[in-house]
Amino acid sequence: MSANNTNLEKQTRRHRPALIGIAASVGVAAVMFFIFLTYATDPDDTPFDVNQAAPATSD
Repeated sequence: MSANNTNLEKQTRRHRPALIGIAASVGVAAVMFFIFLTYATDPDDTPFDVNQAAPATSD
C-alpha cells in the first residue's frame, strides 16, 4: 500500500539534512580509513629491524 497524498518536494526538503549527515559520515569514515591504511603500511614505523638478530642480553 502506498500513501495517498505524497508531496515529493516536501519529503525531499525534510530528508535533505539526514542525507547530508549520512554522506558526511561516509566521507569522514573514508578519510579515516585511508589515514589508517597509510599509517598501517608505513615501512618506517617498524619497532625493530626484522632481518637483524636480537642483541644478546647479560644477566
